[in-house]
Amino acid sequence: MKYYNVGDDIEAYPRCWLYEAHSARGTGKTYGALKYCLDNKIKLLYLKRTQIDIDLISNNDFSPYKPINRDCGTDITFKKIYDGISSINNGDIVIGYAMALSSIHKYKGFDLSDVDIMILDEYIPQLSEKVNRREGELLLDLYMTVSRDREQRGKEPLKLILFANATELYCPITDTLQIVDELSELNKNGSLEFMYLEGRGILLHKIATETQQFDTAIFSGMKNTRWARMAFGGEFAYNDFSRVKKIPLKNMICHIEIQYNNSRYYIYQHRENGLYYMCSARGDAIEKYDMDIEADQRRFYLTWGIMLKNEISDGNMFFEKYTGYNLIYNFAKIYKI
Repeated sequence: MKYYNVGDDIEAYPRCWLYEAHSARGTGKTYGALKYCLDNKIKLLYLKRTQIDIDLISNNDFSPYKPINRDCGTDITFKKIYDGISSINNGDIVIGYAMALSSIHKYKGFDLSDVDIMILDEYIPQLSEKVNRREGELLLDLYMTVSRDREQRGKEPLKLILFANATELYCPITDTLQIVDELSELNKNGSLEFMYLEGRGILLHKIATETQQFDTAIFSGMKNTRWARMAFGGEFAYNDFSRVKKIPLKNMICHIEIQYNNSRYYIYQHRENGLYYMCSARGDAIEKYDMDIEADQRRFYLTWGIMLKNEISDGNMFFEKYTGYNLIYNFAKIYKI
């Protein structure tokens, strides 16, 4: 079986600091990345979202290096340092570290300046998981801690690699990185595999999969279901894109301007049929809300939020981008109102 090798993306797009890759299950994202670091003698920081994850993989029976040890004859093991932190050892040599993102706030002042690659595995939570709303900020704060002054010392930027199965488009990390709409575009465009955000130094990669590799009983039994589209097709099949489409602004009046994640969005209403539309086209809004201000969050929700969510449910509101749909439909979850 040919595993996905993140090294190919790094060599093709060497100027990136962030590489995001999502796919169907079983494409070998973790295997390929760990072996790439091992083969190239790159010291890594391997991250999982929770301390339980780190405790589990630190057991050799559940180690992500288990198949590499099998295939390469290595003896790579984890050694616990503190709760949620372990070293990764190839015999007597430390080749990296493993940490839980949820435990980072407990530790300060540590130095991992010898690390050249950070890998966060399964950065998108499973559908049933509870999620820390600040995971995106935690991740970037850790990146800055590990990176320190490496670029000022003439070193290449620290590489951050994010892996996930395509379970949920919106999560704290995709929101903080502001890549939700780009991932949505990759999901919508079946022929598009890469999206290079050149000005931001970010590469997004929807890993192509060959359906013949899933010649299994469960594939036959679950084919064409929503779960199979996610697990075998690498689609964000659990997200609803039915309200995301472009609508002309002719005969529309702009009611609202919303500032969200350093971008401005405008909500229009058709003068005749009452249809609502949210987009980035600037309008002369009657009301303005800044979602960085808590009072504006609550004021918007009570004045417009509940009503607009009902309009979505009634098929009377559409969005230029998925970010807008998610903001309005899941407003109370995002801001805990």
